[in-house]
Amino acid sequence: MGIRRVARTIQTAFVETTLRCDQACSFCGSRAGRHVPYEELSSDELRDVFAQLVRLGAESITLIGGETYLREDWLDIIGAVHTLGVECTLITAGGAVDERVAQRAREAGLDRVAVSLDGPADIHDKLRGTAGSYDRAHRAIEAFRRAGVPVGCNTQLNASNWRELPVLADVLLGKGLYGWQLQLMIPMGRASTAKSLWIQPYDLLEMIPLVASVIDYCDAKGLRVNAACNLGYFGPHEHSLRKFTSEQGYTRGCGAGVSMISIDSAGNMAGCAALDARETCGGNVRIQSIVDCWEGAEELRLGLVRNPTWGYCAGCYYASICRGGCSATAIAVTGRRGNNPYCHHRALELASHGLRERLVAHDAAPEGRRGYVRFDVVVEPLPTA
Repeated sequence: MGIRRVARTIQTAFVETTLRCDQACSFCGSRAGRHVPYEELSSDELRDVFAQLVRLGAESITLIGGETYLREDWLDIIGAVHTLGVECTLITAGGAVDERVAQRAREAGLDRVAVSLDGPADIHDKLRGTAGSYDRAHRAIEAFRRAGVPVGCNTQLNASNWRELPVLADVLLGKGLYGWQLQLMIPMGRASTAKSLWIQPYDLLEMIPLVASVIDYCDAKGLRVNAACNLGYFGPHEHSLRKFTSEQGYTRGCGAGVSMISIDSAGNMAGCAALDARETCGGNVRIQSIVDCWEGAEELRLGLVRNPTWGYCAGCYYASICRGGCSATAIAVTGRRGNNPYCHHRALELASHGLRERLVAHDAAPEGRRGYVRFDVVVEPLPTA
């Protein structure tokens, strides 16, 4: 399981500005909420982080949370990125965004925004734990558009909403979005205890064809839809899923630390914003320089590991290319990267032998600040109609 030693630069950085949040999403992998149990990075610390990232080649810095606008200095934070001459993007649920907030963000230097939307109004509000959240998300989309900020959307797919994708697609087609990203909910953080939202690996047999059909449908109508890196893998719809994100038309496996870095609000560095296990932390900006960690920490090179596969994935035809898919998903489910049950090709192969995999959870494990669930992957006969 060697690591390729290649010279690389950061292209995209995700910086978690805060874990404070004004919603209570049942699927939140970060357990964001009203209170934060540690001292978050200060304005000065964030400015230094941004400067270091730019020196390493960052072309885009995405501000994530929690909700960045809950910080008193949030406009200064946007301005600090803008001053460095790189693209500043914000990911938000938009709960407190009105025309004034959107205009102030634009004036501070916000280049793009992605608003999270999780389904029709009833499903979205239930998932967000906040009545009226759906309407406020749409208000935010319109406010940013009127302020001249290009708007995209993100959707986390879970057991309660994935069948509603065609409905949501028709809603978003009229919003003038620059894009829409779909990703699989990872059972970590609050999602680790939201059993009704867990997707089973065999659900992919129906889900992936639906996702692919929505991507192709939206593409024909001018809306670009991306499947995130934890969705899909070498089934018959792989080219539809990757048409906008891969020149080859298929996944290349985990991209953590290849040209991407994530820094959480406590200063911990990882190769991807979804990684939180202790073994994937590549240092802390309060103790080490980002440059030293980027160049020397193996934890920030996960996406360069040649082939970390084990278990079922080790025997797969695509193992050397896919390398077990999304590391964050595999770690959250199995406790270790390189063996990912959320794989369409795997589900199809098992189904061809009359089998399927089902995840059976143990108690939530106190790993990382977010927390995972330990699962057993049970192979069982595929039910017949």
